[in-house]
Formats: sequence, structure tokens, C-alpha cells
Amino acid sequence: MRGHQRNRETTFTELSAPESDWLDRFVANPDDAGENADAARQLVARVLEQLSPPARLVITLLEIEDRPVKEIAELTGWSATLVKVRAFRARAEMRKLLAKMAKDKYCNRNLIAAV
Repeated sequence: MRGHQRNRETTFTELSAPESDWLDRFVANPDDAGENADAARQLVARVLEQLSPPARLVITLLEIEDRPVKEIAELTGWSATLVKVRAFRARAEMRKLLAKMAKDKYCNRNLIAAV
């Protein structure tokens, strides 16, 4: 149980207040989401560029192309279990990259404001 708690993924119920607010606004008025769509696409592209090739492949096939695990296993020659493991690790790698980007952005903003 302890190991499971350490490695569990975030669900929609565990979103922070700003993330939840954005999600609520998107659900209420999805037409306004187009304003931020280009920025979101650029961010996703930037994160994908920084992923390792196997992580980029599994995220692209699983999340972007919405292919099932079994099909990805057949395409790559990996076992279904390996596809799931690589997807889990790729998501963790993406979280680390996003956290680093956010930290760099806010640290740089605070440094500029202090000057």
C-alpha cells in the first residue's frame, strides 16, 4: 500500500484551485478556449521535444493519437505491460519538465521584479 501511494497519478479531484477554475471555465464556455489553444499547443510541443524518444513515442501514440495499449504493443514490439510502464514513466518525465518550466518562469519573474 505504501508503494502504491508513492506512485499514484493525479486525478481530476486532486487539481489545484487555479487548475480547477480553468477547467470549470472551459466546461462552461469551451468557445473561449481557442484563445489559449495555440499557447497550449506550443507548450505541449516544447515538452514533447524534451522527452526521451521512447517516452515521446508512447505519449504520442497513447495520448495524442488515442491508440489502445494493445495496438501500441503490436506497433512497437513491446509487451502491453512495457507500454504501460513506459507511459507511466513518460508522464512522470513530463511532470518533472513542466515543474521545472514553471519554477524557471516564476523564479525569473521574481528576479526581474526585484531588480
